[in-house]
Amino acid sequence: MQIGLRQFVACTKLINNHYSDIIVSAFDKNGRRLLNNLKITLVTGYLASILLIILLGLYFSRETFAPIAKIINASEKISGSGLHMRVPTPKGKGELVKLANTINASLARIETAFNMQKQFVSHASHELRTPVTALAGELELALMKERTATEYQTVIASTLEDSRRLSQLIDQLLLFAQTSGTEELHSKTRFRLDELVLDLITKPGLNPENREIKFELESSDPDEEMLMVEGNEQLLSVAIGNILDNAIKYSHEDHPVRVSLKPFDTQINVTIVDQGSGIPSSEMNLIFEPFYRSDTVSSKPGFGIGLSLARRIIELHYGELNILSEPGKGTTVIISIPLVNPSGL
Repeated sequence: MQIGLRQFVACTKLINNHYSDIIVSAFDKNGRRLLNNLKITLVTGYLASILLIILLGLYFSRETFAPIAKIINASEKISGSGLHMRVPTPKGKGELVKLANTINASLARIETAFNMQKQFVSHASHELRTPVTALAGELELALMKERTATEYQTVIASTLEDSRRLSQLIDQLLLFAQTSGTEELHSKTRFRLDELVLDLITKPGLNPENREIKFELESSDPDEEMLMVEGNEQLLSVAIGNILDNAIKYSHEDHPVRVSLKPFDTQINVTIVDQGSGIPSSEMNLIFEPFYRSDTVSSKPGFGIGLSLARRIIELHYGELNILSEPGKGTTVIISIPLVNPSGL
């Protein structure tokens, strides 16, 4: 037993036929010194380990959050005039890498949309200024002096034609702006694509030159479901109508425009073929740019919006627009639209 700092040991022993109680007491200086050293060592180690853990925690937390701090600092510097900037991508394959890549991908999409908007506004203002200037010039010229009734009728007819072109351009611009600012369609309905195409072919005013249009449904006995699509019928009519208008406009005289529909298991294809001058290979990547017009067709009426608008509308219907063309051999446009109930599924 131990009392205070001393240790005691008691025992009973037989000495000379008598039992005697023996108590021995001692103070273990060396053991006490070792225990004190052990206590100091443990306390010192405990405090040192806590301090080391705190320092390591601060270091690793700083190293861990340093990429996030860099991403935050880089993001704060990005503005409308600096959309070309990107956040730094950390090394490795962790979640921070995915975060940085996601932010950079979003910035790339925003930059593309922002540049397209600036380009759209610039081109739209230029295209709108031309007919407005022409209208003002014709009216000012007519008011410079007295004219005959025939001359006034000529001026009115000319301004009426310019106003119609201006109205058509505004409609195209509004449609392009609406479809460029959305990722999904509204007001969806189910309708037969062959009926839509036939309505376009027989639409008054679509074919002012009375160009021959040959229509073919490439199926002997098509099921109605194999011709049924879902989407915005008005927008899809605008898209196919723009392509059909181009085919009629650019096809050579005495050469028919061929329109065919062919249903497949999961989609239906609309193929429009013209016998025009074709598209040079150097311009194939430019024809979908808004307001782009080739020098070879500059004499034809148009604004350069039709193809870009058509492709955007078809993409909103989860379809594809492919163009095959060769100079001197005409152009083939293939529109693929998914069916409502694909038979192959």
